[in-house]
Amino acid sequence: MFRFLGLYSKYPFMFFVGEFLYYSTNIAAVIFGWFWIGQKLIEMGYERDKLKKYVIICIFISIPGGYISSRAAGMFYFPLDQWSLDFLLKQVLSGETHTFHGSLILPILLYSLLGFLFRYKTWHILDTIFLYLPLAHAIGRVSCVVVGCCWGRKVALHLFGFKIYFQNPTPLWAVGLNLCIYYFLKQLHTHTYLNPANPRNYKGATTASYLMLYGVDRLYMEIFRNERIVSMGLTQAQIVMLINILIGFCIVALIKYLRPKEASPSYVGISKPSITESYLDIKPLILLAGFVFLNLFLLFLFYYLVMKIRVFPFPFQKVHSIAQAYKLILTYFPLLILPIISIIILKKAPLPILEKFAIRSNLKDVTTFTVIGLTASVFYSVYLLILCEPRLRGLAFWPPVFILSLINAFTEEITFRLAAFGLLLNAGFKRITAILLQALLYSSAHFLLNSTLGVLSLVYGIILGVLMDRTQSITLCIICHFIIDLGAIGRPILAY
Repeated sequence: MFRFLGLYSKYPFMFFVGEFLYYSTNIAAVIFGWFWIGQKLIEMGYERDKLKKYVIICIFISIPGGYISSRAAGMFYFPLDQWSLDFLLKQVLSGETHTFHGSLILPILLYSLLGFLFRYKTWHILDTIFLYLPLAHAIGRVSCVVVGCCWGRKVALHLFGFKIYFQNPTPLWAVGLNLCIYYFLKQLHTHTYLNPANPRNYKGATTASYLMLYGVDRLYMEIFRNERIVSMGLTQAQIVMLINILIGFCIVALIKYLRPKEASPSYVGISKPSITESYLDIKPLILLAGFVFLNLFLLFLFYYLVMKIRVFPFPFQKVHSIAQAYKLILTYFPLLILPIISIIILKKAPLPILEKFAIRSNLKDVTTFTVIGLTASVFYSVYLLILCEPRLRGLAFWPPVFILSLINAFTEEITFRLAAFGLLLNAGFKRITAILLQALLYSSAHFLLNSTLGVLSLVYGIILGVLMDRTQSITLCIICHFIIDLGAIGRPILAY
């Protein structure tokens, strides 16, 4: 923020203020993070006095270890033929690049080695570190928001004749994403280590979940940042995140296939922890995490293959003939994997599917929220097809628009309103939270196309989420979605 407000150029001393704020906030994040880690390990049964020594040593090795590791990771920005021990040393001593994921490599290795020397259980240490890593990261990113580093590209919002331009505050979105990841990991970690009723061994699940969820979030966030492309159309962070995701998958395989299905409680204290709160079953959390991961990963893959390297054509684009319009229907088929995966996960939950197509709600609720959804849908379609495009193609071009709009309405409503909303409720989220989160996930798919569509889809996702909650049916949501898609999908096909 300091940078984009021009404070550095107007007031040179603000540069030192920004640097102090940046580094002091990151140091505070490390200290608070290790305080929380220590408290959690004590809660898990670790001896307090011995643990204090471990935590203090880890705090002191975090800053220099992270600084060296972050500088060394800058080598990944250069071609392989330049890599050497001398070049690595040069990067460490005088490199200009700092990356969050790079700063973790050496400290995590040192934490693990130190834990081994203290005779602590490796998965206990790693899972607890990765539990609080997103929370500490969120604190550190606050300084990025204020100082103005790591911000994304300029955003252009065109809303009903109004034009708004601003720099994309990607660190702010990173704060929110990290807090969401922390909330999920907290539930998972509690089930793994502090729930006496948990009959299965999920050691390592917290670490794997962090690697995969943060990995796919960062894959996605990099799209909106001004980062240098390193290889294959990917940034350095995206390549590292793909490695993180792969490591997470390997840990999941280790948990699922190489460990006994039945295990004794995994807390380490002499007596059982005194936990009185009720626990959710761990399965809904795992299924929700898998759903979110798969959706964001597939959305990124769609962006990469279609928008970045253009292996497949974009299914919603301007056409010059009726044959081209019908051909667009075939290009949409890969996206059908989203509702297919959603239905599979819903069956594993298990949550109702066919029942959610019937309208069994109070007639007053149906009428009120259907009017809101239909009004918004009709207005936007009329705005796009009549006010923005007064000249449209003939009736022969309308059938492919109808088909694409219907397929897309079913695909997105099954994925977001049926699956995402249902899985969030099943995992214990409050209804208002579930409505907002499914809308955010829904809008994230549209932000890949443009920022204006992303903002509008966030509002529309909330409207349809409320409609789904009140009617307990996606049928009316599909009808509203179909109507709005007639304009959103029809405009590029029907326009001359």
